Amino acid sequence: MKGRPPKSTALHLVDSGGKLGTNARRRAQHEAQVLDALGDPPEDFSEAQRQAWMAIARLAPVGLLTSADREIFAGFAVTAALRAQVLQLFNRSGGHVLVRDAAHNALVLNPLMREYRRMTEQLRTLGSELGFSPTARAHLASVLANEDAKTDELMSFLAQGRT
Repeated sequence: MKGRPPKSTALHLVDSGGKLGTNARRRAQHEAQVLDALGDPPEDFSEAQRQAWMAIARLAPVGLLTSADREIFAGFAVTAALRAQVLQLFNRSGGHVLVRDAAHNALVLNPLMREYRRMTEQLRTLGSELGFSPTARAHLASVLANEDAKTDELMSFLAQGRT
């Protein structure tokens, strides 16, 4: 299949403001349902990674993350924890964006900044897979503020098997 891979029904509902078209409804009927919660962080996580997992999971929209998201979410939490460590190292080293190259004595971008930017881009990519974009949050907020939230398709989909 060429082109962009299809979105899950939950992300489609978030992006579309809680409405599904005919084709999306048909796909949703055949989409596998995952009803298990995200769960606790993996046992092999460091303390910083566990804290990142717990903090980010608490901030996620209710019902959006499930056990099927564990691997991507683990990558997100590990990258967030490592990025925080890189920022601490950068700040302790004086916070200079440009540093002298040892070999040529020329000013170059601090390698910590390069790594920080790389991790930020990785978080952006993983975050969009998980529905953590500002657009997704804005759509979800508008759906939750809707007076008809009890009959809203997004709320119905997220509540499947939980009521």
